[in-house]
Amino acid sequence: MIALAVGFLLWPLNAPGDLSLQPTASGIFAMEQPFTGLDVSIATETATLGGMNVEDDWFFDAEAGDELSVRVEGASATARMYLRLRDTAGQTLLTVNGTAGAPAEIRNHLFELPGTYHVRVLSPDEAVAYGLRVIRNRAPLDLEVEPNDTLGTATRLLSPVAVAGGYRLRAVGALDGGDTEGDLYALGFLAAGDTVNPSLGLEASESLASGDLIVRMLAAAGAVAADFDGEGTETQSIADAGEYFLRVTNANAAGGALEFDGMDDIAVVPIAPEISLGEFTVEGWVLPRRIKGDWQPLITKQNSTGGDRNFGLFIRPNTSRIHFTFQTGGTYRSWDSVRSLPLDRWSHVAMTYDGSELRLYIDGVLDNAVTTTGLPVENSHPVKLGREFDAYVGFEGLLDKVRIWSLARTGEQIAAWYDRPDLADSTVGLVGHWRCNSVGTVLTDAGPNGFDGLLGDEDWSLTAPARVASFAPVDFPGGLDAIYLLDVFVGDTLPPAVTGTTLADAADAPEVLVREVEISFSEELDVARANTV
Repeated sequence: MIALAVGFLLWPLNAPGDLSLQPTASGIFAMEQPFTGLDVSIATETATLGGMNVEDDWFFDAEAGDELSVRVEGASATARMYLRLRDTAGQTLLTVNGTAGAPAEIRNHLFELPGTYHVRVLSPDEAVAYGLRVIRNRAPLDLEVEPNDTLGTATRLLSPVAVAGGYRLRAVGALDGGDTEGDLYALGFLAAGDTVNPSLGLEASESLASGDLIVRMLAAAGAVAADFDGEGTETQSIADAGEYFLRVTNANAAGGALEFDGMDDIAVVPIAPEISLGEFTVEGWVLPRRIKGDWQPLITKQNSTGGDRNFGLFIRPNTSRIHFTFQTGGTYRSWDSVRSLPLDRWSHVAMTYDGSELRLYIDGVLDNAVTTTGLPVENSHPVKLGREFDAYVGFEGLLDKVRIWSLARTGEQIAAWYDRPDLADSTVGLVGHWRCNSVGTVLTDAGPNGFDGLLGDEDWSLTAPARVASFAPVDFPGGLDAIYLLDVFVGDTLPPAVTGTTLADAADAPEVLVREVEISFSEELDVARANTV
C-alpha cells in the first residue's frame, strides 16, 4: 500500500470482513501525490474477493475535469476480473469485463460532474486475490493509454506547457506485468534544430529504482535516434525534421536481438571441441512469428541434414510447441513440450541433460521431463541458430541471449536466473553466452571462451539475420507499482513564421470576400497543438 495524508481518500465498502456502511479507521486509504507540484493522486492496493460474484467497492472523490485510470489484476490464471465505475446514486457509468487471466482496465475516464464515485471489483468465477491501481489526474499532463506498444498505437502527448526556450510534455505511465515492450509516446512533429531532453520520475514506485528504465527516441520509420538514461542530463538535437516518438522501457532488455526472416537467415558458431557435450544446458529467449508445416531450428549442433545431433531445440511443425532432442548412437532421443509458445511474445526456453534425464523449462518452470540415457553423439559441426544448412525451413522470429553450458543446470538455477542479464550465481560450466548485442557480422561471445560466431554463411549462400531492439523481459521490473512520470523538455526557440498565403494583395482587391485561405509556414505544425484562430 502507498499511503500519504494528502486529502484524496480511497476506502473499501463491503470489503471482506467489513460490513460497515461507513469507512472505519482501518479501512481508509490515503492516495499519494508523489510528484511535486503536480495534482496526480495514486493508490495501489491488494485485497481478496471472498467468493464468486462477491463485490468490493472502492470510494473516492472527483472534480469536474478529473481523469481516472484504473487497473485490476487477479492472482489466478483462470479468474475473470470485472470493473464497474459507479456514481453516488449507484448508477453504473462504465462496465469493463476482463478475460480469464487478463487484467481489466478503465482508461482515462473524464468526469463531467464533481462528486463521490466508486470502483466496484468482482469476479464471476471464483474467490480470488487481486491487485488494484487507481490514478486520478488534475494536472496538465497525459495519462498513458494502453495498448501503446507500436508507433501506430503510441499515446500522444497533447498537454504542452510553455516554458522558457520551448515547452514541456508530461505523462504518467506504468510498466505493468507482461508489458515487456514498454510504452510508446508520440512527440509529434519536431523541426531540425529542436532539442529533446527527457527525464523519468520514479517517486510513485517502491519497486523501480534509478537505472531500471531507459528512454529511447525513435524516428517515424522506427529507427533509433537516441537513447537516454532518464536522469535528465542528456539532450539530443534533431537533425532531420519529422515525427518522433519516445519509448520508456526496461533498461536490462534494451539491447539487441537477432531477427530471422524464416528463409535464408542463419547465425553460425564455428567448430570448437568444447561445444561437443555429454551433459548440457541449452537456453535462450525465443519469439516465434509464424507456425509452419516443417521443423523450425532454433539452436542446434548437428550435421547439415540433421544427423550426428549433439543437441537440438526446434519448433515442431504445425504447432508452436518446442521439440527438444539429442542423438545417441543411431537413436534420436526426442520429445515435445506440453505448452505451446505464444506467437509474437518472448518466452525463455531451456533444455538440460544430466545423463539420465532430459528436461525442458519454459519461462523458468519445468514443462516436461523424461528419463533417458546414453552419451550424446560427439561431432565437429558448428552450432547454428535459426536455420540448418540443408534441411528443414528457416525459423521466423527473434532469438536473444543464447547460452550453452557443459552441465545440467538445476531447476532452481534455471528459475532464479533465466530472466537475469548477468550470471552472478556461477559461470562454472558456461561454454558460450551470445547476447546478440554486438554490431556488424560478428556474433560476440560474452562467455569465458570467446567462441565468436558469424551472421550468415557465404559457403551456403545464407544471409545474416537483422539486428533489432530486444524487449525480452530480462530483469523486467513491471507490475502495478511500476509507475513513472515522463517529463520531456523540447527546446524550440524559433517560432514558425508565415512564408506565404493565398490571399490576394490588398491593393489589387481591397474588398474581396474570402471564404477560405491557405497559409504556409516555415515548418510543419502539429494540428493537435495548433491554436484555433
